Formats: sequence, structure tokens, C-alpha cells
Amino acid sequence: MAEIKRKNVIRGLKLSLSISIVVTVILLIRTIDLKELQQLKKIRIEYLALALVSMFMMWVSQGIRMKVLATALGERISFKEATKNYLAGAFVSNVTPFASGGGPIQVLFLHRQGMTLGKASSIIIVQWVLRHLFFGLLGPIFFFFYRDLIDPGKLPVEIFETAVIGSIIITIFLLFFVWKPQVIPYLAYKLMGLPGVRRFFNKDDNRVKFENLIERAYHEIEIFHDCLWKLAAHKKWELFWAIVLTGLFWLSFFMIAPIVLLGLGGKPYFARALIMQTIMFLILPYMPTPGASGAAELGFAAFFAPFVPLHLLGIIMVAWRLLTFYVIILVGSIIVLRILGKNSENI
Repeated sequence: MAEIKRKNVIRGLKLSLSISIVVTVILLIRTIDLKELQQLKKIRIEYLALALVSMFMMWVSQGIRMKVLATALGERISFKEATKNYLAGAFVSNVTPFASGGGPIQVLFLHRQGMTLGKASSIIIVQWVLRHLFFGLLGPIFFFFYRDLIDPGKLPVEIFETAVIGSIIITIFLLFFVWKPQVIPYLAYKLMGLPGVRRFFNKDDNRVKFENLIERAYHEIEIFHDCLWKLAAHKKWELFWAIVLTGLFWLSFFMIAPIVLLGLGGKPYFARALIMQTIMFLILPYMPTPGASGAAELGFAAFFAPFVPLHLLGIIMVAWRLLTFYVIILVGSIIVLRILGKNSENI
């Protein structure tokens, strides 16, 4: 399991918040019309309450899903602890590049609940696979068959299409490596044999580190394969519910923005919002900034601009980011600090 130092998490938190706040302020300055702010007085509170319900449904679905997967593998975890695990992982994902820290903290959390590292890793990997399957299936369907509902706004079409197609290809490759893990060491050693790369691995330290990394990755995926086989062969019902709960999580996530828009008197465009956010979150995991900060705000503004009134765009974006990012940062950071303990140095 990867080691993540506390100081790196704090540094990532500062960077993530700084980028997010700066981009948000710029977007607000460019979109808000002070005269139109009077419309905020007419906001319908019931829709804001519904947006909060959607946020909590995200948490609930993730907590239940983890509990279902743990039970399927013969482990026990309470709904409360499972939900805390989700929030802790979401927080660390939001403050580390490529969301790389979320998995390790969740594995640590489950291990401290009494699970073996193998089963804890399997639960997290199954969740990761279900997420990529969700976007790996729906992303291409929406992109290729619902193009009339997709408009990247001011983002150049060439850049948009390259980002989407590139993300689809990466997602397919990741899922393929999970399905056929034996390909990983084969390709790795082929890579080491390339003339331009061979010189780098002539140093024993570099070769050993690389071989250890490949061996760890292969071992983790083999454990996942064993657990997935058990789920598919003997726990079909639990696996089915894990898939349903994955869909429920993302549906709840994607409904927040159109619900807030409806509360401000705009047209929600539920189907279009669902499609555009699916495309956006197909791309965002491959953004290098912690929590995709900056990219998430800009992506939201670009994708929603074609059907959201300009004077509402910044406000909707802030509300959406508040419920899907800042609240998780706040609650998740408290949970993570408790997990680590005041004197703990590493995750």
C-alpha cells in the first residue's frame, strides 16, 4: 500500500483549495451580474433542501455499497463506519494528484476495522472497477449517440474530443489490465528492454524499484481477481446491489446542479445535465491537480454554459462545488485526522 505523508496531505489540501477558490472567484467575476443577484431572494428553499438530500444520498449509497461488499467477502462493518470510510477516502482523493491517496486511506481504515489487507484492498478495487465500468460504458454511449445534447461551450471542439476519446482509451486499458493482469509484467519487461529505456534500468536501484512496483500491482490485482470470482460465482445478488448503488451514487451526484438551477428559477435540463456531467467525470480523473481543482470548475462552466443563463452559471457552480467538494473536504478532514491520530506521521 502506498505511503502518504501527513505533510503531503496538508500541502495538497492547501493547493487544492487555493486553485479551486482562485478559479471560482474568476468565474464569479466574469459571470455574475449584480442586478441579477436580486433573484437570489426568490430562491426556493425546498429545492435547496432537495439538493442536500441528494448530497446525503451520495453518502448513504457509498456507505451501503461498502457494507454490502464487505458482507459478501465474509467481513462485517457498520453502516456508520462504512460511510466514514467513504468520506475519508473522498477527502484524501480531493487533495492528492489523480485522486491517488483515496484508496490507501480507505484500505488502512478497513484494516483498522479488523479486515485483512487483502480483503480491504479487494473491496476498494471492486469499487474502483465499478466506477470505471460506469463511465467506461455510459461515456462512449453518450459521446457517440447523443452528440446533439453535448456542447463543450467555448472549449475548442478538437481539444474536447481529444480529451474524451483519450479518457475512453485510458479507461478501457485500465479495465483490460484488471481483467488480464498477466499482461502487466509482460508489457513492463518489454518496456524495460527498449533501447531508450534500457539505460535507465541498467542501474540496479531503478530496476529493483520498478520490479517491486510491478510485482505489487500484479499481486493486488490477483487478490482482486480471487475476490471478484467469489462475488460473481457465489455472491451475485450482492454484486448486483453494488452495481445498483454505484449508479445511485452518480445519479444523486449529477442531480445536484439541475436541482439548484430549478430552485433559482431556471430550466433544469436533467437529461442534458446528466450526459454532460458523465462526459466531464470521464475526463476529470486524469487531471493532475489535487481533486481536479480548477479543471472541475472550468469544466462545469464550459459544459453548462450552453444551457444555463450566464448570470446564474457562477452561482450554480459554487453551490454544486460546495455540496460535492467543500463539504466533503470539511467532514472528511475531521475523520482523517481522527484516523491518523495527532501524532501519526504517515497514512
